[in-house]
Amino acid sequence: MWPLTERTHDAEAGADALAGVLFDTVLCGVGALSEQLLAELAARVGELKAPGPLGDVLATALGLWWHDRVYGVARGPLLGAVIDGATGRLLWLLEGARGASGVDFPRLRAMIAVRDAVLHAPDLLAASRATVAGIAQRISHDPDAPIDLRGAAFGLHRALGAVPGTSMDPTEAVRTVAAAGPDALGDWLAGLFALARDEVTGAVESGGGDGGATESLVDVLDSLVCALPDGDFLSGLPALRQAFAFFPPRERERIAAKLLERRGVRGSARGLLRTTADPLLIARAGALEENVSRVLSRYGLGAAS
Repeated sequence: MWPLTERTHDAEAGADALAGVLFDTVLCGVGALSEQLLAELAARVGELKAPGPLGDVLATALGLWWHDRVYGVARGPLLGAVIDGATGRLLWLLEGARGASGVDFPRLRAMIAVRDAVLHAPDLLAASRATVAGIAQRISHDPDAPIDLRGAAFGLHRALGAVPGTSMDPTEAVRTVAAAGPDALGDWLAGLFALARDEVTGAVESGGGDGGATESLVDVLDSLVCALPDGDFLSGLPALRQAFAFFPPRERERIAAKLLERRGVRGSARGLLRTTADPLLIARAGALEENVSRVLSRYGLGAAS
């Protein structure tokens, strides 16, 4: 057990190893010494400063607490202490996060771990579901928070269900974020889809008419993307593709079928997802052809009618 003790003490230098220490400690299963290490890990989680590694610790602890029957640690109080400490520390770190554009995948995984802890182990946590939802709402509205984290916080709020007085409409939020440009929209959607795909891709009330009209998030996104100028579309395409990569193949096929239906086109949604080249290259080639045609027409060199 000495190497495990050393790894625990060295966790400040390599915090990402802490989740591995936790798992290996449980595997050793040597009674009091294992409990001692778990207790030390529970104390150490409050010292970690990076959401990504701390999220790995939380996800590992939650998985062991939830599922493990072989080594007898399922529902163990020490693992419960790790889960509570890691969740509280993550909420503090995430609310204070600042940063530039782009998608921080380890941080999104940490947010997913927080969601799972609140949904599946609420009795272990000092923070109530309503408290976590309130923190998520504050992050989602914070203009200084990273844009992907704001989307993830919006998704966390939706995943935790309606909280009185804090309802947020994803379609309106998407329209607001889209005003910042397609790159920002793609990063925001990556966070949203990482946390709450099912909760936000169904039909939602549009807020208009007699209340019977519905508008899906896919509908709104399709309209926004189709309205983009060619240059904006090309610059934002990588971020948008990255966001939709969070959907598994079957869900992407369902979205493709929805897009065909919106256009009144009959065809294979699965075939629409299969291309012989990188879609970004195809889009750039189409834009280049259109630019060439415009230049030729300007100088009277277009194809004869």
